[in-house]
Amino acid sequence: MMVESISSPENILPQKFVDTVSTILPRLFFAATMIEIAAVQQLSERKLLRKWLNENELSQCESFKLTRRRNEWLAGRVCAKLSTAAIGGSSGRLLSPKEIGIANRADGRPYCILAEGKTHPEFLDVSITHSSKFAAALAADSLCGIDIQQCREALVRVQDRYCSCSEERLLREKFSSSSQVSSLNLLWTAKEAVRKTLSYDDLPGFLQLKLCKIQHHGEGYSIFLFSYQNREIAAICTHFKEYGIAVCFLEGKNNARTSRG
Repeated sequence: MMVESISSPENILPQKFVDTVSTILPRLFFAATMIEIAAVQQLSERKLLRKWLNENELSQCESFKLTRRRNEWLAGRVCAKLSTAAIGGSSGRLLSPKEIGIANRADGRPYCILAEGKTHPEFLDVSITHSSKFAAALAADSLCGIDIQQCREALVRVQDRYCSCSEERLLREKFSSSSQVSSLNLLWTAKEAVRKTLSYDDLPGFLQLKLCKIQHHGEGYSIFLFSYQNREIAAICTHFKEYGIAVCFLEGKNNARTSRG
């Protein structure tokens, strides 16, 4: 979805991923965007940046010394603004990027600030992620989290930091035809998505999230069910090229109030 008349980077998130999430969670109101980080290089001119960023964001963007870090940050902001705008603005009019501010709490968790007089759902949460070539963001009317992670052998070397022995057995059972790094990649992204969702109040350790069940949903999609503090939390995940993607929502947990400018 385009934001007013401003040219936007292409959203390359597979529509099948959005459709699958909508099928599993039909009552959920959400939007997600994924772009190539290289796509934001076209916004390098200050006059173009001003169409996307407010003054505080512009100052932060220009403070980065490394081009790679700057582009990662900017790509994440663009994704977050596109996802937030897709939720819908006042009187059905899409909000412009500058009317949507994305800031961070002291702990790094992002949140949305709308320009004065602009309306959105009473509750709105936003989550941002990036890995190597891609950045993505998720906006929803409940607490949410998104993670994208490139499939790398390093996930095998450090698996004891995030994967228990029982979880490893479950992965082997449910992904018997997949490589070890491929299944570990999904576990990592699923746990990261859950951690981001829960970080509104608490940030659990990787091993505190206990994978108790995996349900396959259609071709290439899985629901990872975790146990944490006597409750069950689900993450929906899949592979995209050599990356894992996962999202998590806490339906009914509408604690992420949208700030007003």
